Formats: sequence, structure tokens, C-alpha cells
Amino acid sequence: MRNVLEQIVSLRSALEQIAASSETEVQTSRTVSTMLEKIDADVDAIRSANKAIVRGADEILSAAIETAAGSRQVAAAAEEASAASRQAATAATEQSRGAEDLAAAIEDIAALGDELKFANA
Repeated sequence: MRNVLEQIVSLRSALEQIAASSETEVQTSRTVSTMLEKIDADVDAIRSANKAIVRGADEILSAAIETAAGSRQVAAAAEEASAASRQAATAATEQSRGAEDLAAAIEDIAALGDELKFANA
């Protein structure tokens, strides 16, 4: 009977140690659970921030595409203006030559007119 009582006391002591260890493990599990909930919240915040970053990157890409299109339009307009300027310069040169030719013709006519005056005089 004494052996049975000793075994019961020993078993009771073991059960108390197990219960104390279980309480420690439960507390540890609660702490881990709280930390995991915080990590989950942090992951959600990071996910939201990443989505905002992706939206921002998409907006930047759209703006870059629009800027590139605008730059191409400006370049095309500049090329057209340059071509028009070259045409205007060519036309001015031709007009200058025409004016010189006209002045020469006028001088020739005036000279012929003078010759006719002297010949008729």
C-alpha cells in the first residue's frame, strides 16, 4: 500500500510538472499566436503597399508612354518645320535669282531703249 501511495505521490508530482509545463507551453503558444497575428497584419500592410507601388509604377509607365508619344510628335513637327524652312530658303534663293534676272532684263531693255533713242535721234 505504501508503494501505491508513493507511486500516486510520484505520479501526482509528474502530473503537476506536466501541468506546469503545459501552462508554459500554452503561454508560449499564445505569445507565438500574437506574434503571428502581428506578422499577418504586417504582411497585409506590405501587400497593400506593394499594390500602391504597382499602381504608381503603372502610372509612371503610362506617363512615360505618353511623353514618348508627345516627343515623337514634337520631333515630327520639328522635322516638318525644318523641311518648310528649307523650302522657304530655296524659294527665297529662287526669288532672288528671279529678281536679279529681272533687273538684268530691265537693264538690257533700258540699254536697248537708249540705243534706239540714239539711233532715232
